[in-house]
Amino acid sequence: MRKKFSARAAALGMSGVLLTSALTGCTFGFASDPDDPNAVKEEEPIDMTTDTFQYDTSLSGTSIVIMNTKAEIQTALEEIAKVFEEKAGVHIEIMPVTDGDSPYTKVVSLYNSGNPPTLSILDTTDVIALAEEKAADLSNEAWTGEAEEYLTKINGKVYSFPLCIEGRGIIYNKSVIEDTLGTEFDPSEIKTQDDFAALLQSLRDNGMKNPISMAKEDWSLGAHQLQYIYETYDGTSDGAAEVINELKDGTLYLPDYSRMNEFLNAFDLLKEYNVAKGDPLGADYDEMAIDLADGKTAFWFNGNWAWPNHIISMDPADYPEEFAQYSDYLLGRSMLVKKATTIPVESIVRGYLTGSGKKTYDADGTVCGIKLPEGLTEASKLPEPIFTPSTKAELGDHDENISFERCCEIVGTDVATQLRDASLAIYKAAAEYAATRGIIIADTKFEFGFIDGKLTLIDECLTPDSSRFWPAEGYAEGEVQPSYDKQYVRDWLRANWNMQGEPPRIPAEVIEGTSNRYQEAFQIITGTKFEPKGV
Repeated sequence: MRKKFSARAAALGMSGVLLTSALTGCTFGFASDPDDPNAVKEEEPIDMTTDTFQYDTSLSGTSIVIMNTKAEIQTALEEIAKVFEEKAGVHIEIMPVTDGDSPYTKVVSLYNSGNPPTLSILDTTDVIALAEEKAADLSNEAWTGEAEEYLTKINGKVYSFPLCIEGRGIIYNKSVIEDTLGTEFDPSEIKTQDDFAALLQSLRDNGMKNPISMAKEDWSLGAHQLQYIYETYDGTSDGAAEVINELKDGTLYLPDYSRMNEFLNAFDLLKEYNVAKGDPLGADYDEMAIDLADGKTAFWFNGNWAWPNHIISMDPADYPEEFAQYSDYLLGRSMLVKKATTIPVESIVRGYLTGSGKKTYDADGTVCGIKLPEGLTEASKLPEPIFTPSTKAELGDHDENISFERCCEIVGTDVATQLRDASLAIYKAAAEYAATRGIIIADTKFEFGFIDGKLTLIDECLTPDSSRFWPAEGYAEGEVQPSYDKQYVRDWLRANWNMQGEPPRIPAEVIEGTSNRYQEAFQIITGTKFEPKGV
C-alpha cells in the first residue's frame, strides 16, 4: 500500500513568475530587469547528458499528485514522473486540467472534496488567494535561498516555487513590413513610443489600414499589459510593491503617475491601429495569426506560446507572376506557403471515443496501443485527450493508426515527442475555446513539418475537414452524435459504396448539405457570418 501525504502538505506552484499582485503583505520576484531588455545574463550551461540528481529513496512507496494546468508540458511531466518513480520509488500522478476548467475552481473543488493534489501549477494570483489557507509553508526548504529573487512571499512565508518564465510582447513580421514600406526594417531603431507610432502611421499610409492585432482574451486586452505599470517602475520587486502600496493607501494619484500615463498612451496606440478596434471582443485569435502571416497586419501582441505556421499569403496578388492570370479562380481557395520538410506522420488527438478509435477499443480495449478504462461506449468522453498518430499513406492508400512507440520508430523519439506535445497543446486550447461556443471537438488531426529546423504546422487545422465538431447541446454518451463535419459525406458513401473500385459521384444535395454544415460550424465557432471569397 502506498503512503499518502496529508492535505496540508500540498505546496502551490505558479506558472508565471512575472505575474504580480496588489495584496498587502506580499512581495514579488522578477526574472530579469524589465528596464533593460537587451541585458544578457551569463549562466552556466547545464549538462543534459548525465543525470546527476541525488534521488532520496527513503520515501519509496509514496504517492503524490501534481495538478498540471499547462497542457504543453503534460507529456514532459509524465516522462519525468516515470523516471523519478523508477529511481526514487515515488509514484507521481500528473492530473491535467482540461476542457476549459478554471485552475482555481478545479483546485478549490478538489480541496472541498477532501482529495487535494499534492502540488498545483497555478498563476501567482491564485497562489496568493489560496496559499495561507491551503498550502504548506516552505520557508525552511533549502532551495529557497537559491530562488530568492524569483519567490512570491505572503506575509513573509513561502508557499510556492517558480516553475517557468513566459515572455510576452509585440511579435512582428519583418518581411511584411519591408514589403509594405519598400525599405529594410531594423527593429533596433524603434526606441521610443513616438518611433513606433511613426512606423505604424507609415504602414497605414502605405496601404496597411490597421497594422496591429490584439486578441480578445483577457491576457491580451489587459492582464499581460497592466503589469507594466508597476513591473517597470524601477525593475525591482521592492519598487513594484512600493507602487502598489502607494495606490492602496491613496498617496499615489494615478492621473499624475507617469507610468500609468505611459501605459495608457501605449494602449491607446495599440487600440488605434488594432485590426479589431471596432469589435475587440469579437477578435479571433486564429484569424489574427493568419492576418500576421498574409500581411494584413504587421504586429501581434502575443507571447512565446504563439505557434508558427507555413502560411505566407492568401492573396493571389502576392503569388508568383505566372499565377496572375488565375487570380480570380484562386481567390478564396488557395494560399502561398513556405516549403517544409514533411514529417511522415499524421498527428491525431482524440478527446472522445468514436470512429476508428471506437472500433479498436471494442476489439481489445485500446486505441493506438493506449489502454483505456472499461465500460466506454460511443461518444464517451475520455479521461484525458490522447495522442493517436497514424501513418501518412501514399496517394490512394489508407492511413494506418499506430502506437506512439511505432511513431518513435518512424520519426525518432525526439520528433515524436514534439508532435505529441504540440498536438495535445493545440487541441486543448481549441477545445476550450470551442466549448465557449457550444461546440465539442471530439477529435482532430494536425500535420507538421520542419521549416528552418523548427516544428511548424503545414496544413489546415481545426476545420470540418480535419476535426469532428459536435453540438454540445443534446450531447448524449452512447449515441452517434450529429456533426458539423464531413461525417455527412462518410455516411452517404458507406450507404452507397462498398469502398472498392471507382467511388460514385456525390450528388448535388449531399454536396450542398455538407457545405451548409461547414458554413454553420464556421458561424457558430467564429460568431461571424460566412462570406465566401472568389467564385
